[in-house]
Amino acid sequence: RRLAPYQEGRERANGMVLTYIDVTAVVQLREQVAQTMVATELQSHARFLQQLADSAPVMLGFWDATLQLRFANRAYAAALGKSVDAVLGKQREEILLPAMLKNTADKVKEALGGVHQRFESERVLDNGRTVVEVVEYTPHRVGGEVDGIFATVADVTAIHDTRQALEALFKATPSALLVVSAEGRVVKWNDDALHMLGRSANSLASLPVEELVPPSLRERHVAVRQAYQSHSQRQAMGSGRLFSLVRGDGQVIQVDIHLAPVRWEGLAATVVSLVQPSAALTRQAEEPGQVARRNFLANMSHEMRTPLNAILGMSQLLALESRDKKQGDRLQSIQDASEHLLSIINDMLDVAKIEAGSLTLEEVEFALEETVHRSVNLVAERARIKKLTLSTDIDSMLPPMLRGDSRRIEQVLVNLLSNAVKFTPEGSVSLRVSGSQAAEKRWLLRLEVRDTGIGIAPEQQIRLFKPFQQLEDHDNRRFGGTGLGLSISRELARALGGDCGVVSVPGQGSTFWFTALVDSVPVSVQPLAAPPRARRNVRALCKGKRFLVVEDDAINRLLICELIRATCGLECDIAEGGERGVEMAAADTYDLILMDMQMPGMDGLEATRQIRALPGARGKVPVVALTANVFPEDIHRCIEAGMNAHLAKPVGTDELATMLETWLRNLPASGKDPGQSRPA
Repeated sequence: RRLAPYQEGRERANGMVLTYIDVTAVVQLREQVAQTMVATELQSHARFLQQLADSAPVMLGFWDATLQLRFANRAYAAALGKSVDAVLGKQREEILLPAMLKNTADKVKEALGGVHQRFESERVLDNGRTVVEVVEYTPHRVGGEVDGIFATVADVTAIHDTRQALEALFKATPSALLVVSAEGRVVKWNDDALHMLGRSANSLASLPVEELVPPSLRERHVAVRQAYQSHSQRQAMGSGRLFSLVRGDGQVIQVDIHLAPVRWEGLAATVVSLVQPSAALTRQAEEPGQVARRNFLANMSHEMRTPLNAILGMSQLLALESRDKKQGDRLQSIQDASEHLLSIINDMLDVAKIEAGSLTLEEVEFALEETVHRSVNLVAERARIKKLTLSTDIDSMLPPMLRGDSRRIEQVLVNLLSNAVKFTPEGSVSLRVSGSQAAEKRWLLRLEVRDTGIGIAPEQQIRLFKPFQQLEDHDNRRFGGTGLGLSISRELARALGGDCGVVSVPGQGSTFWFTALVDSVPVSVQPLAAPPRARRNVRALCKGKRFLVVEDDAINRLLICELIRATCGLECDIAEGGERGVEMAAADTYDLILMDMQMPGMDGLEATRQIRALPGARGKVPVVALTANVFPEDIHRCIEAGMNAHLAKPVGTDELATMLETWLRNLPASGKDPGQSRPA
């Protein structure tokens, strides 16, 4: 429709002209052109998508909710043995073989229910070749409803065959193999590894690799593993050095280790090859003898500690009651000799622990100056008797508070100081403590003990740090000793992240040194040692409590009861064996049970298990092992049986007071739940 003014001549417009034109055909033509362009564009997009799908290295298809094939790429259609045009619009029953329909029916049903499916399937081609495929069914939703499923099929035959070949190679390789993830967990192994490590597949799966290393080396192993991962390359660890690994039965074996970086399931990992050299295999063949020796040491320790417990305990009780100075001096001599014998036993046990790889370290906060002075005080009296000058110099730049194994540091230091005093006829013994900062909070302590003693010849220095080795026989007869101290000191220092050595000139004296890694601690943190006030409160804590002592040895029964009477003024009930102990624990309520571990008939472990099975409060009473069995596995067996703590014989009043204070401090009423296990 068009409207225009109408006029005649030059006169003003005196009318309007309205014109109508029929454009129906034009509009229809325009719509047809637009539809054609859209259709062309859609067809172009469809061709593009089809070409894209056809070029994909996998098979792609889409089945609607009625299981009619609405889309397929060329590979999908070819797998069905047809062209794309021949399969579109067909139902599954029309184009799939019966076996395939049956094998995938449940998966399709789950996918139409909205659950994604992924599985492996095998398919036999016309030429008889079997291919392995990974099939995925992904639900497609419109408005929250599943209106079909996308099917993706990938041929993984090459990967599958390679994996099987690698699996066969992994099993056939004549050495133990592990695959360790970047996080340090075992993710793959072969049968030789299971056999070498004495472990089951279940126990090895996802096991932190540090669990295969002796406890004293685990922290250091973490740092070594992380350093290797930062610049992974094929290498042999230690340039021919043997490494210690712990089998499932606790036996320590020596192996050569070779490493190679790999990608495992898409992530960085390391293949670890473990080989036992002939020498290591020889040592393993000798293992029955080592086990026998270890059992002998454990039994000897138990048999020697039991009478030592009586000697030390009774002499301590007599000293507390004695008012005669001469008698007190004689009792002190008995205690000194007994403690010396105990130190020899402890040295022999440390050797056994080191050889077995079961030496454990503890992390506690401690005051450096206090630890040093305590060690010096232990040898001060002997130095005074020999008229030796004893001096100490601690670098003021060192942190006053540290974290580490102060007990082992003190053990090494006391050994070096004792040797210096022993082998110095006259002159002086000096201790210098210095150190260097290895990291932000980590320090390498260096402790040097210098003496003006007899000195050591170079050819003899080589033997010093070997077990059971001493100086020449005339020195041995003159000064005594087992030849274990320095060997143990070096092993302890190395376990502490340091080392131990000597510089000496015959006739001019010696300087023995050792180093240890420790962490600095803020000055506000105080040492964790129990304060003396706690000792004085033991009698108050014991008031109204009831104790049961389960011990088969008559002397030890008498001793522990006397020690309890002297420490806290209480009488205690006595059971002369495990069976009687269980009966008494079931018939009455006690606040604490002291249980011997090794008894004829029912031992302390079985007695504790039966006590733990008692109903109510009587099954929750704290049970403390009072035994001469001091190997780590012995302590572990005690805790595993249900005991709360382990107190090693010989036991003195101080150790007994510490244990009683620990277990009675928060126990207001008999039979209260003792809570978690803690060290005595």
